[in-house]
Amino acid sequence: MGFYSNHDYEDPLKLGKHNRLAELYAFTGDKEKALFHLQQYIHESPNYVHGNELDYLPFNPFYEKLWEDKDFKAFIKSIQDRNKAYRLQVDEMEKNGEIE
Repeated sequence: MGFYSNHDYEDPLKLGKHNRLAELYAFTGDKEKALFHLQQYIHESPNYVHGNELDYLPFNPFYEKLWEDKDFKAFIKSIQDRNKAYRLQVDEMEKNGEIE
């Protein structure tokens, strides 16, 4: 099973909708709505490895008002932990010769 599913590519605009809404709400300082839409972004595409856009959340100026917020930091940590788990899974698959 790969990290990507056909669902992730059905509607790329829909996939990014929550990410864009999260940026807008974060920029205006609405933490609850920003975090809600970030969670929706993850929920709607659970098999998609969210690339750079989530890796750079702690540095994205749209999220500056949330950088010191404990809930935002917890969300960032959850993404980092998930990405570490994916990396370990890939490393194990490489080790076992399942992928090159």
